[in-house]
Amino acid sequence: MLLEAQSGLPSAKAQSAAKRMRTYRRRRRQGLRCVEVQVGRAELHGLIAKGYLSHDKRNDLRAIALAIGDLMFAIASMALFPSCGEEPFPVTRHAP
Repeated sequence: MLLEAQSGLPSAKAQSAAKRMRTYRRRRRQGLRCVEVQVGRAELHGLIAKGYLSHDKRNDLRAIALAIGDLMFAIASMALFPSCGEEPFPVTRHAP
């Protein structure tokens, strides 16, 4: 600790906090928000059934996050560009 203070270099914790803040500000400028969502078995099965998530990736947190993002994109697309009653599934930006 004393060495860090004397060297004038920020600690790893301070660098980490600064990086999180830069990421937060970049997302905010882009109009993005990060939210934490609890996903249960029923939701996972729904994502798989609709083609947003492959069965073998049901335990992959990144794949689940991408699948939820794709679902949100499909819902927003349907709201913005309603078609002739077609269901918006599956509209994916990522491979399942």
